[in-house]
Formats: sequence, C-alpha cells, structure tokens
Amino acid sequence: MTGWRGLMRLAWRRDRIMIGVVLVCIWLLSYYSAVAVPTLYTTTDQLVAANSAANASTGVVAMYGHLYNTASVGGVAANKVAMIDFLTLAFLVIAIVRRHTRAEEEAGRFELLGATPVGRLAPLGAAMILAGRWFDVDLFTLAIVATCALATWAALVAAVILGGLL
Repeated sequence: MTGWRGLMRLAWRRDRIMIGVVLVCIWLLSYYSAVAVPTLYTTTDQLVAANSAANASTGVVAMYGHLYNTASVGGVAANKVAMIDFLTLAFLVIAIVRRHTRAEEEAGRFELLGATPVGRLAPLGAAMILAGRWFDVDLFTLAIVATCALATWAALVAAVILGGLL
C-alpha cells in the first residue's frame, strides 16, 4: 500500500466540504431534535408514559435500543436521532469509498495512478481510512475487519470447492 498517505491527503482535500456539510447537518438535526423534545412532552408523566410504551414495543427497542431512564429529556432526544445519525454516517462512508474507488476507475484515473509508484490497493486503503475516521475506526480495527473478511471469503471458497459446487 505504498503511496496511500498522499492519496488520503488528496481525498481529504476533495471531500472536506462534503464531509463538513454532512457533519454540520447531523449536528443541527440532533440539536433541534433535542430542543423539540420538551415541547412534545410538557410534563414528566407524559415523557415517562411515552418512553415506557416505547420500551414495551420490541420493534422500537430493536431499532433504537432500550431507554433506561425514561424521565430523561436528553436521553430521549439522543435516542430519537441515533438511528438517523448512524444511517446518515453510513451513507457518507459509502459515498466516500465509492467516490474514491469506483468513480476513479470509471473516470480512468486509476490507470494514471497505476503509472506512479503507488501500490495497487493504495486507493482503496486511503478511501477506507478516510471513511473510517468518521466512525472512530482506527487502523488496527480496519486491519482486523479486513482479516476477518478475507478469512470468511477463504472459508466460503473452500466450502464451495470442497462441496463440489465449482
């Protein structure tokens, strides 16, 4: 993966506006959602009743998690936007990785990169490292995930070959 640092600097330079705008939008959504919770539930009893009903529903608990303090306005606000925040960050990561891998390949810039002293997997590595920063994923975690993915792929190929499906 030689040359990934330079590619990551280039990727950050290309995406700094998009990443900044998405993160500010997530922050604004979370802030205004938290501000709106006290107006939705005017008394603590209404808040506790609504959160107890949400905790009783297995679908809501599966999507948002269990609310442990049903009288906490901040906990409810954070819990309410958590899934939207996670999905938005997931789409941001998909957009970053796609932009720096597939879009580069379609535009023909991978061939230009291939003529430089850059490793074959450097563009993918730079995109994954840049995208992983927004989920607080470090290089060690990325290495573990990549190793597990390769091990799973190898086991799948071995099962297909041994099972006679090829």
